Amino acid sequence: DTVYEIKNILTHDVLFKAFGQVTLYAAALDLPKRVIVGRRSTSAALGPMEAVIRSLGVEINVYPEPVAATAATVAATA
Repeated sequence: DTVYEIKNILTHDVLFKAFGQVTLYAAALDLPKRVIVGRRSTSAALGPMEAVIRSLGVEINVYPEPVAATAATVAATA
């Protein structure tokens, strides 16, 4: 009953894409719960976007340790 989208590092761009993915998959599969999982980036402020996504009913589970986002690690998570 849940759609999970798991990302390595939650940057602004990755979080935006993950929201779209869980929303489309949940609608297509008729699953009510949507969850995004990943580690917070040390270089990205996600506050406003994270708040909006949560207000739209998507749960965001963040691993405890933040990770420095580099071009290579962001490309690997997209």
